[in-house]
Amino acid sequence: MMARTLCNLALGLMAALAGPVAAQDTRSVEVRFAPGTTGATYSGEISGYAAVDYYLQAGAGQAMQVELQTSNLSNYFNVWAPGADAAMFTGASSGDRFSGQLPVNGRYRIQVFLMRNAARREETARYSLDISITDGAGATPTDFADGLAGGPDWYVVSDLPPQDSLNVRAGPGTGHVVVGTVSNGAELRNLGCQRTDSSRWCQIENAAGSLRGWVNGRYLRESAAPATPGGATGAPPELLHRDSGEFEVRFDTGCTLLFAPAGSLITAGSSCSAEQSIHASKAVDAYRREQGL
Repeated sequence: MMARTLCNLALGLMAALAGPVAAQDTRSVEVRFAPGTTGATYSGEISGYAAVDYYLQAGAGQAMQVELQTSNLSNYFNVWAPGADAAMFTGASSGDRFSGQLPVNGRYRIQVFLMRNAARREETARYSLDISITDGAGATPTDFADGLAGGPDWYVVSDLPPQDSLNVRAGPGTGHVVVGTVSNGAELRNLGCQRTDSSRWCQIENAAGSLRGWVNGRYLRESAAPATPGGATGAPPELLHRDSGEFEVRFDTGCTLLFAPAGSLITAGSSCSAEQSIHASKAVDAYRREQGL
């Protein structure tokens, strides 16, 4: 009995030393894919009990691939599905490469860490992490870059031929009607991108909030938010939820915006700035989340 007890204690100690650490210094990184791509590579260095969490938005049915290259054999990564208590992939038992179909829509977490035996010795790992998301059979169309999910908040139109303009369409693809055009240098708010017919299409809105639609992503480059006259939105807006399901947002400056029940902008007053349009959209999104709409 004594021998078995000692053996069990020894096995428990070995498992504790080899298991993943409870990271005391965890840094978060929002994963972003460059325009026209479905993957990205991140390099870093961790020591001791430090860890890095990589977050990215993905959809049910899509395929995720993650591969780790590292200088330390005790360096691994785990993958968590949105809201899950247990990892859907555990590197210590499954290796340095993950490839699988994703179960739900949402924000996935990939944590890079050192095993406890290496962390206790304050070892260091220099690593490279390749992350990609591709559509699989039955996949839910999901944004490769979305301002609300780690992608750029704004794009600028570039690389158009001289004197040419970029068509803004009612849907993602050339089969949809043209609802407007934009030129080189136009600053566009990012509302999310997806792949259609092997091309990347992005839903955008111009800075004034007067034009919304879809454009070919090959002509978009990440940009900072445009400067707006006056800058401030004033006092917090007043939000009215109409019986029709629409949302009316009013600012004390006189700006009034109308949103569809699904949260998309229908119209904005001529006095509304781009900053007020963004503020109003966030207010509507927050209200819809709170009310479970």
